[in-house]
Amino acid sequence: MSTTIVSGSTVMNDVNEFVSDSGTRYRIGNVFGNVGERAAGPQVFLVDQLEGATGAHFHRVPQFQFFVDGAGSFGKKPIRLVTMHYADPWSPYGPIESAENGIKYFTARAAADVGAFYMPGARKKKEGKSGRQVTAVLDAEPTAEGTWLIEPQPDGVACLDIWLAEGRTLPAHRLGGTARLALCLEGNLRSEEADFPPLSWISVDVDDLATITAGAGGARVVVMDFPHQPE
Repeated sequence: MSTTIVSGSTVMNDVNEFVSDSGTRYRIGNVFGNVGERAAGPQVFLVDQLEGATGAHFHRVPQFQFFVDGAGSFGKKPIRLVTMHYADPWSPYGPIESAENGIKYFTARAAADVGAFYMPGARKKKEGKSGRQVTAVLDAEPTAEGTWLIEPQPDGVACLDIWLAEGRTLPAHRLGGTARLALCLEGNLRSEEADFPPLSWISVDVDDLATITAGAGGARVVVMDFPHQPE
């Protein structure tokens, strides 16, 4: 990863609204990349699922999701804010059903994918076995030591919820996977070039972690590493 810092702010780019074949209404805003393009680099977008349900489905790449606003259900369980969900490639998850006022969630991928494969119709399109799925609710107070939502795995996947006091830099644990993204949940982060308010996303080279620090009052940050994939 050669880019030092790429920031996705709370201002979404290229917001589009559409209605699915099942009648579910969405607004989707791009943070990194474009939800409709398999381009190089990370792909992060905010889904505002206004009403209806997203059926159980899978993707070709690993991804994290964070449910950050609204109400609804994931699988058959009510969504508690903030909820993190991780899924390996080819691993069906869902459905995601929104309540009356909708549900908002980020989807984050180190490599872009386009579309979804809905079950059970897409079963024959699965090119790999179903893998890991991890769900965690970030309902405890964050600590300076951090809490592993996903302990570092042999293939590099990991997810850390941590509180950074003012001036403290992003965690510098060894990157075992292919890429690292960070989500500022509370407070703010800053660099020499920009400030990052709540719900900002940061993609940063591990060698440049010291350039990102917590702003006044500190910041709650979730740091996620993506796994290596078979060639």
